[in-house]
Amino acid sequence: MSVQMQRDDRDVWPDDVPVGTFDIIEHRVKGMDETTGHIMFVCPGARRCGVFIGPAFVGRKNEDDLNIWQWDGNVDKPTIKPSINCVGGCGWHGWITDGIMS
Repeated sequence: MSVQMQRDDRDVWPDDVPVGTFDIIEHRVKGMDETTGHIMFVCPGARRCGVFIGPAFVGRKNEDDLNIWQWDGNVDKPTIKPSINCVGGCGWHGWITDGIMS
């Protein structure tokens, strides 16, 4: 199943936002200099998920570290690499490429 993502930059989303809704918030994270922000999105399981993003993928070096996914810089049709695997959350495993969630 592929979903065309739609950006919604409201501070608070209503409960009924559709799958594929997303927003990118650009910022630095203290202690994680490689980050340039995070993407929040509604996954195919209709849950709200998010990952930190930056110019390059940075995997966890320690158990307490967080991954940083590579982002192409496009705020309207983002590409995030590698795939996102929400093992501990919603269970979705998929790709965000050119603003399409698959």
